[in-house]
Amino acid sequence: MQKKQITGGYTLIEILVSIFIISIFLVLLQVAANTTLLNRTVRNRELALRIANTEIESLRLVPYASLPESGAFSDPLLSSLSQGEASRTITDFNSQTKQVVVTISWKEPGTISLHTVSLTTLITKGGL
Repeated sequence: MQKKQITGGYTLIEILVSIFIISIFLVLLQVAANTTLLNRTVRNRELALRIANTEIESLRLVPYASLPESGAFSDPLLSSLSQGEASRTITDFNSQTKQVVVTISWKEPGTISLHTVSLTTLITKGGL
């Protein structure tokens, strides 16, 4: 007596290989999504550093006695950051020197965390 062979179903090996291939695809998809998010974060951080550096360099061109007050400032590039805000804090470091801290903050789209970049420098009466 001959046994009938069933040829209409999938073997366990075929199912496992299919699951493995789908798993690899899903992992690669997640890696691509994370890479995109990381690239955006790095680009925004670089932009924030550029804004802060531009503000510090512009303050170095101002005479010591004419340095502005602490507070918010604007920059054309700031609108490129989601909910971007910029501020500077100018305090007396000693009688001949002021400390300047420029802070840029923004929120990444789709997240709730606030990102902040700060640059600090000293400006003296005699120049740098």
